[in-house]
Amino acid sequence: MHYWLIILSVVVLIGTQSHAQELSETEKICTLESVLEENSGLVSLNGHLWTHNDSGNSNELFCVDTAGCSVLRTVEISNAFNTDWEDICADEHYVYVGDFGNNNGDRTDLCIYKISRDFTLHDSIEHIETDSITFYYPNQQQFEWENYSTNFDCEAMIADGDSLYLFSKNWGNLKTYLYTLPKVPGEYPAILQDSFNVEGLITGAAIDTVENQITLIGYNQYMTSSFIYLLDSYQGNCFFNGNVTKLKPGLSLHQTEGIELNNGDIVLSNETFSSNPAALYRTSLVYDYNEPILSTEITPGFYPNPAENSFRIINCKAFDRLTIKNIRGRIMLETDLQSDSIRLPLYHLQSGTYIIELRGSKTSFADILIVE
Repeated sequence: MHYWLIILSVVVLIGTQSHAQELSETEKICTLESVLEENSGLVSLNGHLWTHNDSGNSNELFCVDTAGCSVLRTVEISNAFNTDWEDICADEHYVYVGDFGNNNGDRTDLCIYKISRDFTLHDSIEHIETDSITFYYPNQQQFEWENYSTNFDCEAMIADGDSLYLFSKNWGNLKTYLYTLPKVPGEYPAILQDSFNVEGLITGAAIDTVENQITLIGYNQYMTSSFIYLLDSYQGNCFFNGNVTKLKPGLSLHQTEGIELNNGDIVLSNETFSSNPAALYRTSLVYDYNEPILSTEITPGFYPNPAENSFRIINCKAFDRLTIKNIRGRIMLETDLQSDSIRLPLYHLQSGTYIIELRGSKTSFADILIVE
């Protein structure tokens, strides 16, 4: 889904269970076709990447060419409705599509569609049918409309063993809750198993059942910075009790929604947001668990913020270009950076919220500027 309200950003660091982890450079694979501007969820089926769109879009699955991002196949789930499809996963025999997006916390019709994988083997199949797993959160006491403040939203799901595992998207406390459900069609309570303070919003999940690795994709609550959590060395389904590693893919102002593990790489997808079109990205992991727990990198600073007539940027020597945009992506100011700090006048900007982007040859950074 698209979110247009963006407020002041806060830089967060990883928790005490986490390790620092470096990512090799994130590579853009290709821009997705316009029909997938609101894609949400990725899964690899028989060597092909599949995705779907989220709320209010068609009840279709799309097979995507990972070389050029063209849509190779479209399959309709005839007896399903897309209220808010947010993630897709699979096991050996079935595909599961999560219709559990709940940004406002008022849904009472949460469900997961369970579909035989047979359609992936026959290119002539254009229409399929599904069974349903409906569920509710026993710990949810009220269903009044909450504008992006509920802790009962969800956009991430994996299948492992005889269960489905949901990772919630908590707008209220920026944690994720781990729930379990059986794979058998029917109606069930989602059983709360664990929680973890991700200090952000989880929007997708993937599992490698051979290597026992789980990846979670998400972004901070203002969508100025994406992150990945890698979970490994866990026992059973105690996913947060092993190594928990926060990764930085270096994507600013990207509404990252889908994640999949593919031949040692992490494949990511994002919706169209701001000036960034819907696209696929690839990155690889470089493991070193001897790295220190907390990152010591120096990030740019902006002050005063909120600002009136002017503001200063410091620690920007790694960047060579600054752009200020309004929240709809229109460029309001663009200039070169030639020193470690710079002061910019703001007389030409009306009061409001703006996006600051810094770009260099090897890195980028984004934050929010409030002009009073």
